[in-house]
Amino acid sequence: MNAVVAGETEEKDPAAVEAGRPDFTLDRYAGGTMAYFESVAAVQSPAAAVRKWTRYDVAYTVALGPERRASTFHGSIGRALAELEGGERICVWTEQRGEYLNIVKLAVV
Repeated sequence: MNAVVAGETEEKDPAAVEAGRPDFTLDRYAGGTMAYFESVAAVQSPAAAVRKWTRYDVAYTVALGPERRASTFHGSIGRALAELEGGERICVWTEQRGEYLNIVKLAVV
């Protein structure tokens, strides 16, 4: 997961700018969706499951729209979201897998 600390800024290298070299710093959130975190729920595998797993179901909103939901099995994303209270700005990268929307990467903005 690529977490971004609130208030962290990306500075350009002054030497590179003065040398006239192009700045290859790309928007760190390109391809993601800016949203507001609402909640996360951890769903555990059934007790009888041979392979144990935890799925994190994440609720978020985009531009005052309806609540959206996506899931991830990525433990570090789930643990990071569990520390949030709700209302924080996040950027999510998702992919559709059948009928499910999966979070593949997340950043706290």
